[in-house]
Amino acid sequence: MICPNCGAKVVGRRRRCENCGADIAVLDRLRKLSNRLYNEGLEMAQVRDLSGAVLKLQKSLELNKENIEARNLLGLVYYELGESTAAICEWVISTNFKKEDNDAERLLRLVQADSTEYQNVNSAIRKFNIALDLVKNGNEDMAAIQLKKVIGLNPHFVKAYLLLSLIYIKNCEYERAKKLLKRVLKIDVGNVTARRYINEIKLTVVNQEGKSDAEAQQEDYDFAGTGAVKGKIYSDEKPNFLSIITFFLGLAMGIALVYVLAVPNIRTDIRRTYEAKERELGADVSAANAQKSSLESRIRILENENTDLKSQLLIAQATPEADERADYEPFLQLYADYLDLCDRVINPISSGNLISAEDLEEINNFNGRLVDFDMASLENENTKMLYATMIDVIGRYATGTGAEPDNKPTPTPTPAA
Repeated sequence: MICPNCGAKVVGRRRRCENCGADIAVLDRLRKLSNRLYNEGLEMAQVRDLSGAVLKLQKSLELNKENIEARNLLGLVYYELGESTAAICEWVISTNFKKEDNDAERLLRLVQADSTEYQNVNSAIRKFNIALDLVKNGNEDMAAIQLKKVIGLNPHFVKAYLLLSLIYIKNCEYERAKKLLKRVLKIDVGNVTARRYINEIKLTVVNQEGKSDAEAQQEDYDFAGTGAVKGKIYSDEKPNFLSIITFFLGLAMGIALVYVLAVPNIRTDIRRTYEAKERELGADVSAANAQKSSLESRIRILENENTDLKSQLLIAQATPEADERADYEPFLQLYADYLDLCDRVINPISSGNLISAEDLEEINNFNGRLVDFDMASLENENTKMLYATMIDVIGRYATGTGAEPDNKPTPTPTPAA
């Protein structure tokens, strides 16, 4: 609690302020009474006794104007009764007392967020004022037209219902007035004005038809007493089990119809979509495989070209002196025949082609040439390495084992320095 004299905070249930010594017992009792009235108003609002809730909340604010909960609830009750201007005023005052962590700010934003609804409420208030002036001037027909527009714009505007029902009562249109007053009691079960109008309608009908009091009590007009009001409202709110059963039966039939009619089409659409996606994915995979095969073939061709170039470089390095070239001519011719044999026979075999008897015979003949070749007169290390490579490759194909998958048919050794 805050001391009204010095503004210091009072802790606990102390009856005097520790700072200035002011007696705060009365203030504490007023705050407690204000909170009790707020609780009573909340209970009335929960059972839709909005008129009674307004009286309780107004008294609560008279005792403690800073009761934020009571002021916010009063604004909500006003808004439910269709009096949006009064509701906004209460929420604005509430935000002035407490700016942070106040539900009034959220309520104001919600009201102002829907611009169409906000304009409809303002327009309903203006039309109601116009209708009120028309009634004062004796033009009830035009006022009734305006009030119908008001109800269309704001279906919870209780004052518009009451004024229109009063016009109907004056014109002896009791049934129409009765329907409007029933709507008022659904919005605000404790509305005293609506009860009084209904009681007047009942008395007028009894006097006109000459019915006794017992017969009049059986009529549907007796809403004046508290018990009659509660009985009528409770009878309207009793659950209709037949309607509930019908609702669930209709819901079950609707689900069954959806399952029978819609689900097969949905499944068909899903299956078609899946098949289309599968075909599209298959086409993409096929294109990717074709591209991969093309790239692999291109890689093999480039590797063979690279091997040939390296071999030519190695041969050039294997003949260091021009005047000794004649000694290497037989070996160079042998290596040229080896390269030709690789292009025609060995490379296709390594690419997956089957070896024929003619190819095997040609490989064996070349293998015999390699074995019979005299390498004793050639002392160059690169030449010996080339010879060893030819012996290894041709020897494996001559024996029928073939090259390993990761080996090249014409491996090239690193030239000596």
